Amino acid sequence: MLAGCSSTQPELNVENGEVVFPPLLIASNSVYVWDDSKFEALNVAHMALPAGVGNGLRDMDKGEDATTGNISGGSRLFESALGLAGSGLFGVLQSESLAGGVNRALDWKPLIVELMESLEVSDSNLVDYAKVRDRIATKIMEALEAHH
Repeated sequence: MLAGCSSTQPELNVENGEVVFPPLLIASNSVYVWDDSKFEALNVAHMALPAGVGNGLRDMDKGEDATTGNISGGSRLFESALGLAGSGLFGVLQSESLAGGVNRALDWKPLIVELMESLEVSDSNLVDYAKVRDRIATKIMEALEAHH
């Protein structure tokens, strides 16, 4: 399943059977300077700062303090013991199923970062939604075809 977000108005114009998106104003044309002291994800988030995204994000002072949210073996064992005490074998199966689902969801890390010239998807300072949509759709299809 693909998921995304939309900043369009709820009522969209439809002309000749095709949706007409309102123009998206480019917030800034300033060039982002990649900072090798930051992780890739933080650099990518900071690229969107002129649009108000990524404000307040920072790297951990000590990388070993960072957590991915995975549920460790010790926590899973403790949860299984509580499940056994509370609901018997069903409790063990339930807690293991939930913890395994969380870990599987966290292990799936898709990433598409596309750096492009603003003129490829815009005229002056207005972004063409259809060009952006088509560019992203092409990248997703290429990725799916390469892996499946």
